[in-house]
Amino acid sequence: MAISAAKWTHQPKDAFSLSNVCIQSGLPKLSETDALKSMSAQKFDHIHRILPFLKPQSEDCLYMNLFVPERLDRHKTQFGGPQLSVLLLIHGDDYGWGSGNAHNATILSASGQIIVVTLNYRLGVYGFMGRCEQSSCNGNSGLSDVVAALKMLSNILPSFGGDPTSITLMGWGSGASLVSLLMASPITQPKNRLFRRAILLDGTALAPWAMSMHPQQYFMKIAETLDL
Repeated sequence: MAISAAKWTHQPKDAFSLSNVCIQSGLPKLSETDALKSMSAQKFDHIHRILPFLKPQSEDCLYMNLFVPERLDRHKTQFGGPQLSVLLLIHGDDYGWGSGNAHNATILSASGQIIVVTLNYRLGVYGFMGRCEQSSCNGNSGLSDVVAALKMLSNILPSFGGDPTSITLMGWGSGASLVSLLMASPITQPKNRLFRRAILLDGTALAPWAMSMHPQQYFMKIAETLDL
């Protein structure tokens, strides 16, 4: 279970700095020469660009960033105008590392006149280690974090001028596989639908790398390593 943040005492909260990110694992630590033997120059440059945003790390990491545009129709919305559509970005560089903090959506929000949301979800063994017994499995806490964020957004978006019935999920890479899994989940049913549309970029739950076929083996290997 993720560590909860300190209880808010309804005092002004400093939201000018980015929050903690979730525990990272598997980040490449090779020199540029070695790294380019196993990855493209574009991916290497991307990793180095986002590295400064992947700290500080903490188990208290389940935060969202909301980018809300200056309303072009401020006078109209003041008297009950239309609410803004919402785009929720699911980062997907890897199941072990990454953060919504690395993606500044200020320009996208302003130019599109939409609310853009980025978020953190648990990664690595904290987010995706599973354990199976007979016919049932548990785990995928990282996926549950995204669902929790969607439920929270449905409650708070009206306060930011957003429309909770017009949420689009967009993910890339492993983030796209998470989005496609959510598309097949009960949260898409009409009576409890948490998002309306989905955009998948360079990934799907059907990709061979998207899911582990033997989660119990990984669970036991980690348990043995930790002498549990």
